This record gives sequence, C-alpha cells and structure tokens, in this order.
Amino acid sequence: MEGDFISLVESNSNKIIELLKNSKDLTSWDIKTRLKLSSSLLYITIGYLISQKKIEIIPQELNYRIKIKETN
Repeated sequence: MEGDFISLVESNSNKIIELLKNSKDLTSWDIKTRLKLSSSLLYITIGYLISQKKIEIIPQELNYRIKIKETN
C-alpha cells in the first residue's frame, strides 16, 4: 500500500513538472484543478518536489505561485 502511494506521488510530481514546463508559473489552485488532485495529495506532492529541489514557491496573498527551480 505504501509503495502504491509513493508511486502516486511520483506520478503526480511528473505531471506537475510537465504542466510547469508549458507555463511560466502556476498557482497551487491552477495545478489542483487542472490535475483534479485532492488538496492533501497536491500538498504532499508539492512537498516532495520541494525536497527534490525541483520547484520554487512564491507566496501570493492567499495562494502560492509555483515554478520550476532554475539551475545554474
């Protein structure tokens, strides 16, 4: 069961990265609605992407803008 959930998080992280490649940045709400994710799964997946240093988060009022982390 745990392995299935980890696979789900990894799969959704790949989907988020693909969305972000086609956009400069998106709000967490945009990602949630486009991928039809529950809030819990969205934020677990965002946390996973942060831990992998793949995304940046910019607070914006009551929401967050998310973009792919630039590598130098």
